[in-house]
Amino acid sequence: MSKLPTTPQSFFEHLQDIHYSNPDAYWFVEDVGKPRPGTALQSVHTFSKHRGHLEMALIATGAASRSVFVSPDAWITELIPSKDWPHGNQSKQVTARKKHFADLARTSYPDTKIHQYAGDAVCIMLYGVQQLWKKTKSN
Repeated sequence: MSKLPTTPQSFFEHLQDIHYSNPDAYWFVEDVGKPRPGTALQSVHTFSKHRGHLEMALIATGAASRSVFVSPDAWITELIPSKDWPHGNQSKQVTARKKHFADLARTSYPDTKIHQYAGDAVCIMLYGVQQLWKKTKSN
């Protein structure tokens, strides 16, 4: 597991590489960019812009049909009861929440080294897989 590339071009190439080597993979993407209590407007603008870039990159690579956008409220409330995770947008609370998500991800994948920065991404994937499994079982 590694951090994502930092430029739009290298990020797009990274997505292409993943899609071409795993064309049947699902893409679980956090649907950010909506106003939330305590979130600065600049953050909402930045997240919305990045979400748009990501959506366009998924379309351009041909991965859009297997992309699932997941709201933060959906995956967080499904995987972690509200009383069990730190609330708030201050740095201390965000760090504690990131640690909480990483710990959950490590519990699910004990043989994989999961860095704290990637814990929420793994949790989004866990949630997405659970939802696909539920949908498959109900059909």
